[in-house]
Amino acid sequence: MAIILGIDPGATGGVFRLQVDEHENIVYSKMMTCSSSDMDTVAVIKDQVGSGVDVAVVEQVSSFPGQGVSSTFTFGRRYGVILGVLHSLKCNTILVRSQKWQKDLGMTLSKDVGSNIESSSKKKAYRRKLMKESAFSKSLELFSECDGKKITKENSDAALIALWGSKFAL
Repeated sequence: MAIILGIDPGATGGVFRLQVDEHENIVYSKMMTCSSSDMDTVAVIKDQVGSGVDVAVVEQVSSFPGQGVSSTFTFGRRYGVILGVLHSLKCNTILVRSQKWQKDLGMTLSKDVGSNIESSSKKKAYRRKLMKESAFSKSLELFSECDGKKITKENSDAALIALWGSKFAL
């Protein structure tokens, strides 16, 4: 058995615990939505790692064009808090970019999608929205309900990051 923690560090992200058997069959899954409070996120991660985790897979993030200075700083601080907590707990941690886990799970968009949109920032926003909807649909399909909670658009990425970890990080 392997226990994987998938972590989406965004303000509306989440933590997803996935337990798989030696044949990669899902045995148990649990979802935790974190508030925007760093202390709430720290408590959730400490609780999960403390109850045994083989690996934590964290989405590797960075700022993007058009993101405000204040929100970039807040986002970076939250990301650093998550990595610091995992490090302090001596948890085996793997960082994965969203493009990598999405591609590996077969969630890519054709380059033509959004080509009719002239503004590059609007095109990127449109493609990001489509990828978010795709992640939500895929996670609903795989984890319609976990531990009595429903998958939401906010925590669907964490579920898929954990799934990626079970297939590609172990």
